[in-house]
Amino acid sequence: MMSKKPPEILYKYRCFDARSISMLANNQIYFASPLDFNDPFDCRAHEYTFGNFSAEGLKLMASLHPKVSPEAINRENTARLIEALKEHPKIKQIGAEQQNELNQFNKDIGVLALSACNDSILMWSHYANYHKGFCIGFKNNLGLDENCVMEVSYTKNRNNDLVLQYLASQTMSPEDNHKRLIKEFICTKYSDWEYEQEWRIMGSKGIAIYPPSCVDRIIFGLNMPPEERNTIRYLFLGTDVKFFQAVKSTRDFEVKIQEVDSTIKLRNEKVC
Repeated sequence: MMSKKPPEILYKYRCFDARSISMLANNQIYFASPLDFNDPFDCRAHEYTFGNFSAEGLKLMASLHPKVSPEAINRENTARLIEALKEHPKIKQIGAEQQNELNQFNKDIGVLALSACNDSILMWSHYANYHKGFCIGFKNNLGLDENCVMEVSYTKNRNNDLVLQYLASQTMSPEDNHKRLIKEFICTKYSDWEYEQEWRIMGSKGIAIYPPSCVDRIIFGLNMPPEERNTIRYLFLGTDVKFFQAVKSTRDFEVKIQEVDSTIKLRNEKVC
């Protein structure tokens, strides 16, 4: 299955503080450790255990073991079957490799989380200081190949058979199958997060630099003070960056995004 093409603009919600303004002024982005994510299940596929496999997963597991038939699952004790299958050399090997790789992932790899959505009331509240912050619109995939930008998928149920499906797959090369496995570890979240419309980029943990031309627009939060909007406008004087203002809808529970000019506003001047 082909990967979906990323949107032309991806968004990052930010608080207005010294760190975020310094990063904006210096074209910096931060690849966070999965260990710091606010979802305790995010990127935690290594916590799956043999005891959590589904009935279909056990049959798949039996198909990998030369001495156990899938039919045996219906008449043998499941716990004994699992113990027998765990001794399979291939399963032992992938278990050790998986654990080492995911330990290394959590130690070294960072993830940049972006959103396809710029008008989420919840995200403005959670990630932009209760609508007092701003939102950056990035274009051109931050200068990266679009294959590096991965869409998050959302589900109500964990796929506890993922490693077994990886082992049994005959439809992909080992390299492509491995990429698929890692992508599912990193880009699968619980369905309650679906409103975030998240896309992710993997990189080395910590700060990275992006080309200045990748900033397409800045959106000011509806509660952002005029002097703080001015600070951001100063950063982009003489550039083609567009400015927008989030405003309350007069009809519905929603935020509207309206384009505004780049003029430096007076302290007491009302915007939009």
